Amino acid sequence: MAHVIPGWRRGRRRISAISLLLVLSVLLGGCRPSGERRLVSLREGEFSGGEVAGQLLYVETRGVRQSALFVHDLDRDERQRLTLPPGYANSPAWSPDGRHVAFSLTGADGFSHLWVVPVAGGRARQITDGEVVDDHPRWSPDGEKLVFTSIRDGDYDWRLFTVAVDDPEPPRPVGSTDGHSVFPDWSPDGRHLVYANRGEGNYRLRLHDLESGRDRRITDGPGEDLYPRFSPDGREVLFSSTRVDDVWQIQRLDLATDEVEHVVGSDSMDEFPVYSPDMQHVAFSAGHLALYRADGEAFPDGKLRWSITRNLAWTPDWRG
Repeated sequence: MAHVIPGWRRGRRRISAISLLLVLSVLLGGCRPSGERRLVSLREGEFSGGEVAGQLLYVETRGVRQSALFVHDLDRDERQRLTLPPGYANSPAWSPDGRHVAFSLTGADGFSHLWVVPVAGGRARQITDGEVVDDHPRWSPDGEKLVFTSIRDGDYDWRLFTVAVDDPEPPRPVGSTDGHSVFPDWSPDGRHLVYANRGEGNYRLRLHDLESGRDRRITDGPGEDLYPRFSPDGREVLFSSTRVDDVWQIQRLDLATDEVEHVVGSDSMDEFPVYSPDMQHVAFSAGHLALYRADGEAFPDGKLRWSITRNLAWTPDWRG
């Protein structure tokens, strides 16, 4: 699987409408179940309220190069569509106070930038600009900065950057400069970043200490490791991996022991996991958006998984 950035025209320095998700679908196109040993398909019910609470934020496809961002109130089983500028919206993230959403937006020119929109309504504000591809923003716990992944400055690898939300200063690089660095997340205490990095070989998770600058690999073994998210208490990292049965399944890493535990999974591709605020449930994308119990047990109706959406949806973010 070569490091190919589809759509980047080196001579004209243009990028066709792409996102990190689309790029990785090419980079990891060979990562499919081998057929030698697969988990059975899980029984799936449909969420209709009850047991889970909070607000899920996610992107849903609305056709070719069209998408929409939704806030799903799980207590009332109601959802709200956010009003956005024209373009392909992706990778939404809650601000710590729940009043704003950061997201990436690919315009007609093919470049992607970071934006912030008020949840209660109002105009979205552009944070980054230029002939770049910026994607997958995540807020610092104090709400002052965003960490994100980007192709910029003549570099054809994905790199991590931070940018102040209310400051016009240029984004600053952070993390490893070896290969691709993607899908960053900020620890609840604000001291660390976790992200996926691919130098030589497969994607592995790395932990970056923002004070000391120390950067270390925290996963190893067979398969690819992607889509890391800190647990609300900061003690664990949820992620998706092909290390079991060569299928994308949800794992959790104990940061104190570096031990990896298989949470739950099926023969579908379970990606972009995120804990509920009370850590009792996990939302994720299996093409559509769905829920597991974090302990792997069945829901009251006997189903092991509940669907939240029927349409294609991904990159959920959950707040209380």
